[in-house]
This record gives sequence, C-alpha cells and structure tokens, in this order.
Amino acid sequence: MGLWLSFAGLVALAITVDLVGRRGSAVERPGSAAAWTAGWVALALAFGGFVAWHRGATAAADYFAAFLVEKTLSVDSVFVFALVFAALALGSAQRRLVLTIGVVTALGLRSLMLLAGAELVARFHFILPLCGLLLVVVGAGMLRAFGRGGEPPALPSWLARWLSGANAAAAPRRRTVLAVALIVGADVVFAIDSVPAVLAISTDPFVAITSNVFALLGLRSLYEVLEAALSKLRYVKVGLAVVLSFVGTKLLLGDFVKIPSTTSLTIIVGALAVAFVASVRSPTARRDQRPVPGRGAASAA
Repeated sequence: MGLWLSFAGLVALAITVDLVGRRGSAVERPGSAAAWTAGWVALALAFGGFVAWHRGATAAADYFAAFLVEKTLSVDSVFVFALVFAALALGSAQRRLVLTIGVVTALGLRSLMLLAGAELVARFHFILPLCGLLLVVVGAGMLRAFGRGGEPPALPSWLARWLSGANAAAAPRRRTVLAVALIVGADVVFAIDSVPAVLAISTDPFVAITSNVFALLGLRSLYEVLEAALSKLRYVKVGLAVVLSFVGTKLLLGDFVKIPSTTSLTIIVGALAVAFVASVRSPTARRDQRPVPGRGAASAA
C-alpha cells in the first residue's frame, strides 16, 4: 500500500507541476515544449530504474516495453487531437484546456480498466488469448488502412448547424464543449486498445499502471512538439501495427511459446525505431524540409 501511495503522490506532484509550471501562456514555444517532453521521458526512464531495483530486471523490461507501446499509442492520440482541433478551429487557450481534460480523463480511465483487467486475467486465464486476438485484428486493420489518404472527415451536418447557429459569444464555448466530448470519446476508444496491449506484456498491476501513467504524462507537451510534424510521421502507424500484432501473437501463443521479456523489448524498440527512421527519411518528409524559394527573403523583409 505504501508503494501505491508514494506513486500516487508522485503522479499528483507531476500533474501539478505540469499545470502550474506551464500556465503562463496559452502558446508554448517549440523549444520549451521539447524540453518539457524530454523531462517527462527522463522521469519515466528514472522510474524504470526504480522498477529494476525494486522488482528486478524482468519487471523493468516489461515496464519499458509497455511504456514504449503506450507512448506510441499517445502519438496516435495526438493525430486524433489534431483532427478535432482543426475541425473545430479551436484557439490556443481552448486547446490547452481540452488537452488537460483529455489527459486527466485518460489517466483515470486506463488506470481503472487496467486494475479491472488484471483482476479478470488473474481469475479467468482464457481472457488473455482473447486480448491477443483483439490486438492482432487491430494491428491488421491498421496495416490495411495504411496509405489511404484523403481529407479528415467533415463534421456531421447537424453539428455544423449547431456550431454555426451560435452567436459570437457562445460559439467558442460550444466548440470547446464539443471538443471535450470528442476527446473523452477518443480516450475511451484508446483505452480499449491500450489495456490489452499492456496486459499482453505484463499482468502485474503495478508495472501495467505505472508504465501507462508515465506514457500519458506530458501528453500536452508531446502534442505541441508533434503538431507541426504529424504529416511527416507517416510510418509510425505501421510500426505501431507491427508492435500490436506482435504482442497479440505473443499472447495467443503464450501457452506454447515463451518469449523472454528482454526479447519482446528488443523487438518493440526495433520496430518503432525503424518506423521513425523510415518516416524521417521518406521522400514526403524530405520534400517538406526543403526551403520554399523566396520564403527566406520574404521573412527577412
């Protein structure tokens, strides 16, 4: 109990620092957001060292594997956030508010679902293969969907009329309320994907919940860092699909083939690293990095 209370205190302190330390402006400078993101990752890595000291190398490997999977799912969340904010044309202050609500909701939802999931797995072992099958199906669906371009889906006509019918004072409030509803809905969907992915790696409630929470901390900073680069990370979804398919297959074959935690961690790191490198080196990303003729001169003027 003391360990859980200490962890809860650490998380409460981290959230307070994030909210209070960054309340000065509605728009975060890119360098500042990157520094905050690096700080959250460093905190998560340091906690992984504590897990290694307190629980051993195997638990630490499971923690880092689950953290990487959840952090990559967080990048997927950022894609959804960006679509919602663009569709509703939210201002900077509104985005910060909605992101805060979204992160707090995700923390609560996933923690509760992981506790319930770990208890169910402990009582009913057959749930694990079902989770594995779900992850394989989700991974295969992501691979099939890869490469399908197009514009983000438009808002339903009744929502568009509801927003356009508001006066100048009410419109921002309506957009903010709608954004919160959409983000909370997305949190539920991502939690459904997230819980089986973590339980596929570890059914230890402490490892599962701590890795999840540390992956979600700093999601606001991560959004600000990745917002301008989302279009360049085209292969991240492929890497995530491979990872989800792998951990799902690991669950399905768990009674027949035992894959060590260190091997799982290596495969997950390798798949995600290849996805990020491929995204950075893709022709699309290189085109986006090329300077536009005359832009420098115009800016200087």
